Amino acid sequence: YDAVIHCYRLPTMEHQTAVDGNGTTAAHRLLSDLPSSIFENLLSPHRANSNNQITTSNNLRQQILSKLSLAEGNDKADTVRELLKISETALLRVLDPLLTILECRRLIARVHGACAVRPCSALQVSRSTRSRSDNDNNSVSGHPSRQFSEKISTGLSALDNYLRGGFATGSITEVVGRAGVGKTHLAQQLCVLAATMSGGGAIFIDTENKLSLVRLEEIALNRSRRQNNGSSGDVQDGRSPNDIANYVLENVTVRSFLSTKELLETLDELRLEITARNKEAETNNRLPVRLLVIDSIAAPIRRDFDMMSSSSSRSSRSAA
Repeated sequence: YDAVIHCYRLPTMEHQTAVDGNGTTAAHRLLSDLPSSIFENLLSPHRANSNNQITTSNNLRQQILSKLSLAEGNDKADTVRELLKISETALLRVLDPLLTILECRRLIARVHGACAVRPCSALQVSRSTRSRSDNDNNSVSGHPSRQFSEKISTGLSALDNYLRGGFATGSITEVVGRAGVGKTHLAQQLCVLAATMSGGGAIFIDTENKLSLVRLEEIALNRSRRQNNGSSGDVQDGRSPNDIANYVLENVTVRSFLSTKELLETLDELRLEITARNKEAETNNRLPVRLLVIDSIAAPIRRDFDMMSSSSSRSSRSAA
């Protein structure tokens, strides 16, 4: 086979990570927003009884947060993500004499327990998927005509049949194949079909600089001509093919990165961007995000590895 498609079904976004009312992920949650129960009975009993100044959980909480916020360099922590990156010994150094090493471990365990992804059974995922499907089929506030689909068609009937309708939303689909087989073209086509057939926008992360905006516009224009007389989703009858193509392109966000670090940092912050775009879609003519494309996830790692190998070779020659 020239290409292989791997599909990985994920829990819904609500099950993957805790999110507060502002759409902030658990990793970016402020330590000051953590529940007070984390700091209750944090000290060992004999230490709590011998130290009257920090026996109350509120006093202990304030002193811990103050020390973490005033720490320098990598030891400074204002969010859950920053705290969980600190080693036990570094945390002890920052919080000494407030906490012992055992109490530092207890604090980290409690924070992790409050913010970690909750495991869910296959039955829960199934019920959540059915519930989301029912909600997606209902009208979205401000857009009574907007309809969503759990599948994004590939535009190829034979491939759609194998995938039982197309690429599933709420899942990871990996497309593997030799160079030139058409993986990037398929990804571009999915961005267009997500808007024209599934009522959703897309984010395209281009790590290999292979994305052709000219080709993307051509695909959008050709698809809009085909569907101009029988559109679905948010593409309305009566629009010209050029108008529909422009509307599709307006709902595809393109981002380019060179290093693994840049990619990982972007993926960490992506939920905030998606949440903002989806809220924006409720009040204007933009589409909510339904598709995220990374083309490809291996390129930055391969590039970084090549750079390290090259640097190592130069160092070896210099030493010789």
